[in-house]
Amino acid sequence: MMMGRIALTSAAMILLAACGDSIIQAPPERFQIATSVAITFDTEAKISAKCAGLVAEQFGSSVACADVGAGIITMPNPCIFNGDFYAGLLCHELGHHNKWPANHPG
Repeated sequence: MMMGRIALTSAAMILLAACGDSIIQAPPERFQIATSVAITFDTEAKISAKCAGLVAEQFGSSVACADVGAGIITMPNPCIFNGDFYAGLLCHELGHHNKWPANHPG
């Protein structure tokens, strides 16, 4: 399981909401606070198991979740979203977190 600390700014949270499906609702501004949070990137199966009950009741399946106030967001690996700028940015930084050198060797 890959985990990294990423500071999510209000703008980043808005980008996340804007990049997704129409069922993704941006929270009211008072909840879009710049903060540090642990993000776990995982497989679809592990996300479904971990998030079961948190969002499945509302949407029928879990693609991501955050337990209210727990400080951990569970998301799919951003590297699977080809062509999306924000996912590409997260994938790039995830590579560095996983010891990909700064000179970007292939």
